[in-house]
Amino acid sequence: MRLHKTINQLKNKNAARFVDLHTHTNVSDGELSPEELVREAFNLKYKVIGITDHDTLNGIERARMEAEKFGLEIIPGCELTAYYYGHEIHILAYFIEPDHQELNSYLLKFQRARYTRARQIIKKLKKLGIDINFDNMVNKYNSDAIGRPHIAREIVSMGIESDMQMAFKKYMIPGAPAYIPKFMISPKEIISLILKADGVPVFAHPYYYFNVESIISRLVQYGLKGIEVYHSYHSPSYVRKFKQMASRFDLVQTGGSDAHSRAGGKYLPFGRIALGQKVIKNLKTIRDRIRFKSRTLSKII
Repeated sequence: MRLHKTINQLKNKNAARFVDLHTHTNVSDGELSPEELVREAFNLKYKVIGITDHDTLNGIERARMEAEKFGLEIIPGCELTAYYYGHEIHILAYFIEPDHQELNSYLLKFQRARYTRARQIIKKLKKLGIDINFDNMVNKYNSDAIGRPHIAREIVSMGIESDMQMAFKKYMIPGAPAYIPKFMISPKEIISLILKADGVPVFAHPYYYFNVESIISRLVQYGLKGIEVYHSYHSPSYVRKFKQMASRFDLVQTGGSDAHSRAGGKYLPFGRIALGQKVIKNLKTIRDRIRFKSRTLSKII
């Protein structure tokens, strides 16, 4: 009896058990391919990962095919950018399927706007003495969502800055000399679009924002369903703060590393956040409520 118990304990100890709901692949601005990210997750004993590339759903099926080999679950999604009183905010869209026609038409607009923005940033950088060839960069990364992280990597590879975060801060954040605003869409439109696609809209990395409670209050009126409580940049005090906020506004708590590189990487590495299965259960409960409401309304109409 004791031997049986010990064997089961060892099995449980070695079993995949972790959750990370916020990851990026090289289909947008991550370093790992969808397949590489899945293998990384398996090696680090993750059971569930959310693929949330910027403005694209094109990495999801590739991740799913690879995940089948390892018994991992892929939560489909993407990360979208809205503008709230002139400031960028990010909304994670969970359980959006890659074949959703209306959302894909919007994503195509966002992707085209990204290319235009990247060209404009590179023109500004050239005036500052940083000469990046746009076409070479696009061919090098082959991404659906070319953007600032790719430009930052080029700046680092040229030896101009030592790391990506410094490249961002020095050249490409608001107020910096090469900053260009993104394609503008309101959070109300973004959240409405996600809900129409039977997805779950979640406010990403609230750590980044000064007036986060005011923003959350307004977004809840638009239909926001969750807040990213756990993130690579969230200290324990921030986690407590956002847990309280989630409770106050009746929002589901989610979390993820926001991984852009493999474990041990320099820029937002995978493996920093390891959540339990409860977060998935709660998120799926919200998804099911949204879908039930959507189907009920469609029958009435």
